[in-house]
Amino acid sequence: EYFHIVRLNGFIQTDDKLALREIWRQLGREMSLEEDEGQGRSNYADMLHSLLALLSHSPEAAEGEVAPDLKSKAIVFVLNEFDLFASHPRQTLLYNLFDVAQSSQAPIAVLGLTTKINVVEMLEKRVKSRFSQRYVHLSLPKTFSTFNETCKAALLPPPPSLSARLQKPDSELETLHEAWKTYITDLFSTPSMVTHLRTIYSTTASLQTFYSSALIPISLHSPIHLPISTDFTTHSLLPSDNKLSLLPTLSDLALSLLIAAARLDIILSTDLCTFAMAYDEYVSLASRLKQQTSASGQLALGNGGR
Repeated sequence: EYFHIVRLNGFIQTDDKLALREIWRQLGREMSLEEDEGQGRSNYADMLHSLLALLSHSPEAAEGEVAPDLKSKAIVFVLNEFDLFASHPRQTLLYNLFDVAQSSQAPIAVLGLTTKINVVEMLEKRVKSRFSQRYVHLSLPKTFSTFNETCKAALLPPPPSLSARLQKPDSELETLHEAWKTYITDLFSTPSMVTHLRTIYSTTASLQTFYSSALIPISLHSPIHLPISTDFTTHSLLPSDNKLSLLPTLSDLALSLLIAAARLDIILSTDLCTFAMAYDEYVSLASRLKQQTSASGQLALGNGGR
């Protein structure tokens, strides 16, 4: 291998301290990080520089004097949910990673993965100045076969085998890996699973939709109960297609506006209804109800006086 890969996730590493600890863990180093508010940002920068200098296995590299014939492994930082890292206070981690990437101290690359198009606007000026301004926009799968293979790959172990992670051959793990791969391949060939995938592809073609439908079946599987195709539809986290299921969640005001919009649909015989039209109808109904309530109260008062 010519480079290391460090994967971070904004949902898991919620601050810079956890992110740095995870970097050390994935690179095979253990550290005890203590919070020191006095040192502040420079403390994080020193730790990052010392961490990257250790990869060259040379004391000269740690002091900043890199030999011309020195060979060191590069590092690729993959930041999933990049927008969450941009929401960290002062964006210290991003600043230090981008700063080291621009310098010649260590060969690193930083890849930020996000669904937010305007994530660059969330970066501070000092961080944005060190950003290379390189974007790669990935579109949704163009064909059903691509969508099918991508969903299947999400349920399989990563390309490096489990035995390679343990740095020793393990026939049982390799057998388990092959058995699970065969099972997933057969699962994706069943008619009900193909129908489920085609439904998602025809409506949204979103991989996140499939991930949501697969979360519960995969998390609940056990050696005696493997997920079947019907589990992806019966135990899904996806919202119901029936809009009537949303009615119990509406507030009184939202329900009143919906009733006003439905009245306009009948009165005007049109499918076009703006918020202003629904609000005017709601105000009219509220005023009419107030007048009727007032008249009923006066009538009741008059009958009582008689």
